[in-house]
Amino acid sequence: MGEVKRILVTIGISFLSSLAVAISVRGAPRPSFLEPIRNVTVALGREAVLNCVVEDLGPFKVAWVHLDRNMIIAIHKNVLSRITRYSVSYDHHRSWRLHVKNTQSEDAGRYMCQVNAEPMISQVGHLDVVVPPTISDNGSSPSQVTAREGTRVSLVCQGEGRPLPKVAWRREDGKALIHQRRSLDTETFQGEELILPKVSRTDTGAYFCIASNGVPPIVSKRVLLDVEFAPTVNVPDQLIGAIVGTEVTLECRTEAWPRPIIYWIRGSQDSYLLPGKPYKAEVSENGFNTKSLLRFTAITQKDFGTYKCMSKNALGEAEGTIRLYEMTVPVVSKASSSKRTKSDAGEIQKTTTSFKIHEPQIYLNSRKIKTEQPQDKNLVFSEKSNAQKNEDDMKWTETQPTSSMANICLQFDKQNCVFLVLFLMYKFL
Repeated sequence: MGEVKRILVTIGISFLSSLAVAISVRGAPRPSFLEPIRNVTVALGREAVLNCVVEDLGPFKVAWVHLDRNMIIAIHKNVLSRITRYSVSYDHHRSWRLHVKNTQSEDAGRYMCQVNAEPMISQVGHLDVVVPPTISDNGSSPSQVTAREGTRVSLVCQGEGRPLPKVAWRREDGKALIHQRRSLDTETFQGEELILPKVSRTDTGAYFCIASNGVPPIVSKRVLLDVEFAPTVNVPDQLIGAIVGTEVTLECRTEAWPRPIIYWIRGSQDSYLLPGKPYKAEVSENGFNTKSLLRFTAITQKDFGTYKCMSKNALGEAEGTIRLYEMTVPVVSKASSSKRTKSDAGEIQKTTTSFKIHEPQIYLNSRKIKTEQPQDKNLVFSEKSNAQKNEDDMKWTETQPTSSMANICLQFDKQNCVFLVLFLMYKFL
């Protein structure tokens, strides 16, 4: 109350004195405004300046009033408000300026420049304080959200600022968004709430909430969505053949979240395989995908058998089975024959070399497995005379085209088929 009384007394005294002056200078030019007060827009925390230009002010005084708060700020050179951020300045008794330092949101509104002439004249300018966008923690989703696969998830991002910011969602990996069971064509969704009605493991990842209102800087929040589900196991090769002494790798792929525990079991007795010789277990992780490798550096007879890859987390477990069987290198016999013939070019000696590939042997647990065997095949290598080499270089021919090399390779997996071909080339060529 004391402050109000002081202001009223000051205003009363000021205007009474001005009224006396006005009576004494009756007939003098009346004050007028040369230009309107320009509206000012300023960012939060910056300084704002409102300018009021008065001509022929004479003995009269200029007052500044914040209309929205019904607050008299200053009369002439005297600042009446207790808000220390307000100050006034003037230039040649014409331009009267109101300075607002470190502007706050409550400073926005209408400001009146008033001259206590008879009659009183005034004009109004507007101050707009813009506020950079922020994201409210109270009304937004936390930085990490966990949900079970198949449940409904709502990601919320509440933006604040002046003007009210626009909010957009996008995935960190750039994939298309799914909102309310609709797959969006764009990578961005406009709106504060992103609804995932039935989340799946592919929805796992980081989401960015971006708020902007034209006032820098743009702000964002990262929300990590973890979708939990029971393990699933995929074994690319369920049947693997190997030759004793070679290197063999068993591969097991699993999807699960939380991240699963993966271990290997040997045979039907469920004996756990501990890391060490003669095998080595390796694990690589990528999101909810995990790959486990069981490597045998030099496989032995006792290593053949059945192996299980086990994947387990708090939501369940799954397994995959691999059968590792023994293979032997096919027996290859070699035979050569020579034949001399006469022609116009002279005597020609022709040497023919044939290779006979016998059936490969396949074993599991030291027992031979009966399989459909390919027929024996003779491959003939012909060497001609020097005179004929210019026309037709050395070539392979088939004398009994009852089967092909592909039929033999069918008895092996892809890796061992390549091994067989390289072995034959090294041994006989």
